[in-house]
Amino acid sequence: MTNFTFINNQFLGSPDFDLGGDEAFNSNHIWTDPGSGEFENFKFINNIFTYCHGKCLAINAINGTEIYHNTFYGVNPTLANTQGQLYYIGSIQNSTVRNNIFYNDVDTSFNGSFYSVKVNDYQMSEIDMDFNLYYTTDPNAPMVKVIEYSGAYQTSEWETYKAETGWDTNSPTPQNPQFIASNNYHLQSGSPAKAAGIYIGSANEALHAFNPDGT
Repeated sequence: MTNFTFINNQFLGSPDFDLGGDEAFNSNHIWTDPGSGEFENFKFINNIFTYCHGKCLAINAINGTEIYHNTFYGVNPTLANTQGQLYYIGSIQNSTVRNNIFYNDVDTSFNGSFYSVKVNDYQMSEIDMDFNLYYTTDPNAPMVKVIEYSGAYQTSEWETYKAETGWDTNSPTPQNPQFIASNNYHLQSGSPAKAAGIYIGSANEALHAFNPDGT
Protein backbone atom coordinates (compact mmCIF):
# COMPACT_ATOMS: atom_id res chain seq x y z
CA MET A 1 0.00 0.00 0.00
CA THR A 2 1.35 3.43 -0.92
CA ASN A 3 0.35 7.08 -0.57
CA PHE A 4 -2.13 6.76 2.30
CA THR A 5 -3.21 9.76 4.42
CA PHE A 6 -4.82 9.85 7.88
CA ILE A 7 -6.12 13.42 8.30
CA ASN A 8 -8.50 15.25 10.67
CA ASN A 9 -9.45 12.28 12.85
CA GLN A 10 -10.05 11.85 16.56
CA PHE A 11 -8.82 8.62 18.14
CA LEU A 12 -10.35 8.59 21.60
CA GLY A 13 -9.47 6.45 24.58
CA SER A 14 -11.20 6.55 27.93
CA PRO A 15 -9.45 7.39 31.21
CA ASP A 16 -12.26 5.54 33.01
CA PHE A 17 -11.73 2.15 31.35
CA ASP A 18 -9.98 -0.27 33.73
CA LEU A 19 -7.23 -2.06 31.82
CA GLY A 20 -6.66 -4.27 34.85
CA GLY A 21 -10.13 -5.80 34.64
CA ASP A 22 -10.80 -9.44 33.78
CA GLU A 23 -11.94 -8.69 30.24
CA ALA A 24 -9.65 -5.75 29.53
CA PHE A 25 -6.88 -5.70 26.94
CA ASN A 26 -4.42 -3.19 25.48
CA SER A 27 -5.45 -1.57 22.23
CA ASN A 28 -3.68 0.87 19.93
CA HIS A 29 -5.20 3.84 18.16
CA ILE A 30 -3.17 3.18 14.99
CA TRP A 31 -0.87 0.21 14.44
CA THR A 32 0.70 -0.06 11.01
CA ASP A 33 1.90 -3.52 10.02
CA PRO A 34 2.37 -4.43 6.36
CA GLY A 35 2.89 -8.10 7.14
CA SER A 36 4.49 -9.67 4.07
CA GLY A 37 3.68 -6.60 1.93
CA GLU A 38 5.09 -3.07 1.83
CA PHE A 39 3.87 0.27 3.19
CA GLU A 40 5.21 3.45 1.63
CA ASN A 41 4.48 7.18 1.95
CA PHE A 42 2.00 7.40 4.83
CA LYS A 43 0.88 10.79 6.17
CA PHE A 44 -0.61 11.45 9.62
CA ILE A 45 -1.85 15.05 9.69
CA ASN A 46 -3.97 17.03 12.15
CA ASN A 47 -5.22 14.10 14.22
CA ILE A 48 -6.03 13.97 17.93
CA PHE A 49 -5.05 10.92 19.98
CA THR A 50 -6.29 10.81 23.58
CA TYR A 51 -5.83 8.55 26.61
CA CYS A 52 -3.90 5.74 24.92
CA HIS A 53 -4.83 2.21 26.04
CA GLY A 54 -1.55 1.09 24.47
CA LYS A 55 0.29 2.91 21.69
CA CYS A 56 -1.28 6.00 20.17
CA LEU A 57 0.54 5.80 16.84
CA ALA A 58 2.78 2.81 16.09
CA ILE A 59 5.01 3.20 13.02
CA ASN A 60 6.04 -0.26 11.92
CA ALA A 61 8.04 -1.05 8.76
CA ILE A 62 7.04 1.94 6.63
CA ASN A 63 9.20 3.67 4.05
CA GLY A 64 8.25 7.33 4.27
CA THR A 65 6.06 8.84 7.01
CA GLU A 66 5.06 12.46 7.52
CA ILE A 67 3.69 13.15 11.00
CA TYR A 68 2.45 16.75 11.18
CA HIS A 69 0.13 18.86 13.37
CA ASN A 70 -1.06 16.03 15.64
CA THR A 71 -2.01 16.29 19.29
CA PHE A 72 -1.19 13.37 21.59
CA TYR A 73 -2.93 13.76 24.93
CA GLY A 74 -2.71 11.56 27.99
CA VAL A 75 -2.58 7.89 28.84
CA ASN A 76 -5.12 5.56 30.37
CA PRO A 77 -4.21 5.71 34.09
CA THR A 78 -4.50 1.92 34.47
CA LEU A 79 -2.07 1.14 31.64
CA ALA A 80 0.70 -0.81 33.35
CA ASN A 81 3.10 -1.97 30.62
CA THR A 82 5.60 -0.34 28.28
CA GLN A 83 3.82 1.78 25.66
CA GLY A 84 3.97 5.28 24.16
CA GLN A 85 2.31 8.02 22.19
CA LEU A 86 4.53 7.84 19.08
CA TYR A 87 6.16 4.41 18.98
CA TYR A 88 8.56 3.18 16.31
CA ILE A 89 8.84 -0.55 15.61
CA GLY A 90 10.88 -2.58 13.15
CA SER A 91 12.66 -1.32 10.08
CA ILE A 92 11.52 2.19 9.17
CA GLN A 93 12.81 4.74 6.67
CA ASN A 94 12.42 8.47 6.05
CA SER A 95 10.16 9.59 8.88
CA THR A 96 9.60 13.32 9.45
CA VAL A 97 7.93 14.56 12.65
CA ARG A 98 6.90 18.25 12.81
CA ASN A 99 4.50 20.55 14.69
CA ASN A 100 3.11 17.95 17.10
CA ILE A 101 2.12 18.31 20.75
CA PHE A 102 2.94 15.46 23.14
CA TYR A 103 1.09 15.85 26.47
CA ASN A 104 2.10 12.97 28.72
CA ASP A 105 0.25 12.71 32.04
CA VAL A 106 1.50 9.26 33.09
CA ASP A 107 1.76 8.58 36.82
CA THR A 108 5.31 7.24 37.19
CA SER A 109 4.56 5.75 40.60
CA PHE A 110 2.32 3.31 38.70
CA ASN A 111 3.96 3.12 35.25
CA GLY A 112 7.45 4.46 34.62
CA SER A 113 7.62 3.10 31.07
CA PHE A 114 5.13 5.17 29.08
CA TYR A 115 6.89 7.52 26.67
CA SER A 116 5.98 10.50 24.55
CA VAL A 117 8.24 9.06 21.84
CA LYS A 118 9.97 5.67 21.73
CA VAL A 119 12.54 4.66 19.11
CA ASN A 120 15.32 2.12 18.69
CA ASP A 121 18.92 3.20 18.19
CA TYR A 122 19.11 1.69 14.69
CA GLN A 123 16.12 3.81 13.62
CA MET A 124 17.55 7.17 14.64
CA SER A 125 19.23 8.06 11.35
CA GLU A 126 15.89 7.59 9.57
CA ILE A 127 13.93 9.99 11.80
CA ASP A 128 13.91 13.79 11.45
CA MET A 129 12.18 15.27 14.50
CA ASP A 130 11.82 19.03 15.10
CA PHE A 131 9.38 21.85 15.94
CA ASN A 132 7.42 19.78 18.48
CA LEU A 133 6.17 20.68 21.94
CA TYR A 134 6.49 18.21 24.83
CA TYR A 135 4.99 18.30 28.31
CA THR A 136 4.92 15.80 31.17
CA THR A 137 2.78 16.50 34.21
CA ASP A 138 5.24 14.45 36.28
CA PRO A 139 8.74 15.96 35.87
CA ASN A 140 10.22 12.48 36.39
CA ALA A 141 8.25 10.97 33.51
CA PRO A 142 10.31 9.69 30.57
CA MET A 143 9.85 12.00 27.58
CA VAL A 144 11.79 10.27 24.80
CA LYS A 145 13.12 6.71 25.00
CA VAL A 146 15.94 5.53 22.75
CA ILE A 147 16.41 1.78 23.17
CA GLU A 148 20.07 0.68 23.48
CA TYR A 149 21.37 4.23 23.05
CA SER A 150 21.00 6.85 25.75
CA GLY A 151 18.13 5.59 27.82
CA ALA A 152 15.05 7.68 28.52
CA TYR A 153 15.23 11.47 28.61
CA GLN A 154 13.12 13.46 31.04
CA THR A 155 11.96 17.01 30.33
CA SER A 156 14.60 18.26 32.80
CA GLU A 157 17.23 16.77 30.45
CA TRP A 158 16.08 18.78 27.46
CA GLU A 159 19.46 20.20 26.47
CA THR A 160 21.16 16.82 26.86
CA TYR A 161 18.44 15.17 24.79
CA LYS A 162 18.91 17.65 21.93
CA ALA A 163 22.70 17.42 22.00
CA GLU A 164 22.84 13.62 22.05
CA THR A 165 20.09 12.92 19.50
CA GLY A 166 20.29 15.97 17.24
CA TRP A 167 16.49 16.20 17.35
CA ASP A 168 14.14 19.07 18.22
CA THR A 169 16.79 21.76 17.90
CA ASN A 170 14.11 24.33 17.00
CA SER A 171 11.43 23.04 19.36
CA PRO A 172 10.34 25.14 22.35
CA THR A 173 11.46 24.12 25.82
CA PRO A 174 9.00 21.54 27.25
CA GLN A 175 6.09 23.29 28.93
CA ASN A 176 2.34 23.12 29.31
CA PRO A 177 0.67 23.75 25.93
CA GLN A 178 -2.30 25.33 27.74
CA PHE A 179 -5.24 23.61 26.16
CA ILE A 180 -8.61 25.18 26.82
CA ALA A 181 -9.73 22.03 28.68
CA SER A 182 -8.92 18.32 28.98
CA ASN A 183 -11.49 17.64 26.27
CA ASN A 184 -10.90 20.78 24.20
CA TYR A 185 -7.52 20.80 22.50
CA HIS A 186 -7.63 24.30 21.11
CA LEU A 187 -5.03 26.56 22.68
CA GLN A 188 -5.38 29.41 25.12
CA SER A 189 -4.11 32.79 23.95
CA GLY A 190 -0.82 32.52 25.88
CA SER A 191 0.07 29.01 24.73
CA PRO A 192 3.76 28.44 23.92
CA ALA A 193 2.63 26.42 20.89
CA LYS A 194 1.16 29.44 19.14
CA ALA A 195 3.30 30.69 16.26
CA ALA A 196 6.02 28.19 17.21
CA GLY A 197 5.71 25.68 14.39
CA ILE A 198 7.11 25.65 10.88
CA TYR A 199 5.27 26.06 7.58
CA ILE A 200 4.77 22.71 5.81
CA GLY A 201 3.16 23.57 2.51
CA SER A 202 -0.20 21.94 1.83
CA ALA A 203 -0.21 20.29 5.27
CA ASN A 204 -1.01 23.73 6.70
CA GLU A 205 -4.47 23.48 5.20
CA ALA A 206 -5.33 21.20 8.11
CA LEU A 207 -3.99 23.02 11.15
CA HIS A 208 -5.17 21.98 14.56
CA ALA A 209 -3.05 23.31 17.37
CA PHE A 210 0.69 23.62 16.88
CA ASN A 211 1.29 25.90 13.93
CA PRO A 212 3.41 28.72 12.54
CA ASP A 213 0.83 31.50 12.23
CA GLY A 214 -0.56 31.58 15.78
CA THR A 215 -4.15 30.60 14.97
